[in-house]
Amino acid sequence: MENFYKNKWQKLLKKDYFPSYLNNLQSFEFSDFEKIINSNNEKSEKLLNEVFNGDSLIIKNVFNRNEIKDLKNAIFNIEINQKEQNYRMIEECPNFHVSNKKNNIAPVKDNYDETAHSHYFFRWNKDEINIFKKFDKIWDLIKVFSGLEKNSYKLHKPVDLIVDRIQIIRYPLNEGYITTHCDASAWQKLNIGICFNEKGKEFDEGGLYLLDKDENKINIEDKLEMGDCFCWIPTIFHGVDIPKLNGNKIKDWNSKSGRWQALALTVQSHKVKNRLLSTGYDRFKKDPLRFKEMYRNTLVE
Repeated sequence: MENFYKNKWQKLLKKDYFPSYLNNLQSFEFSDFEKIINSNNEKSEKLLNEVFNGDSLIIKNVFNRNEIKDLKNAIFNIEINQKEQNYRMIEECPNFHVSNKKNNIAPVKDNYDETAHSHYFFRWNKDEINIFKKFDKIWDLIKVFSGLEKNSYKLHKPVDLIVDRIQIIRYPLNEGYITTHCDASAWQKLNIGICFNEKGKEFDEGGLYLLDKDENKINIEDKLEMGDCFCWIPTIFHGVDIPKLNGNKIKDWNSKSGRWQALALTVQSHKVKNRLLSTGYDRFKKDPLRFKEMYRNTLVE
């Protein structure tokens, strides 16, 4: 049976571009969101139209706090005990972690700037911390909502051009950030961001923001708790301001503190020539129509 959402996305994209600015924030309990996505009814279509218009989704209680804490500890343990590497997504590259702080292993992008430490996980490798099994409960729903089948890309390797990738990003306290940018929304229509922080304890200022139509930064962090997911069309401009904690001025790259986020994404491998890259805000503003056309015209499958 054909996916309920697939033709609806295509019809919307024939008439208009993906959104560039946040319109509204909607919040759902995970069980309610799951019901809407699987119902294939008027509520499902209404939500799709609202998301295409720039609404972003806060999905509460997708994970319990303990499983997120366990994952966070396991990932930080990898960071401490395994050497930093930076691999291209060709052949069957291993899971790896890398920063753009130490030894310039991961250089700064050419049209936006970032200071962070990232871990990358791929389905073709042994999943020693069961991260894919955990994340698929929300990832399957977002794929279906994107007009895909829930198992799309799960068996893909770099040679298949489109792959699933989990990225865990740590923005160190008083230092980590990423400047305003947008990303492609082509295969998986929405980014899945999973909150790994305890609200108000690890940082109380900064973090994830989206731009609204007046170009104001709308901070998302105070609306999220550990185990929640935040889903948005990635062509909406977003970034991360430096996480800060009241009374703490220390810059310690090796500390676990700071702002953490997991991203479950479907991306192009490095087997693709002229991969569709992220675009910095200033660069986009110089020729917005060019980038809107580029993101809209990307083939879905």
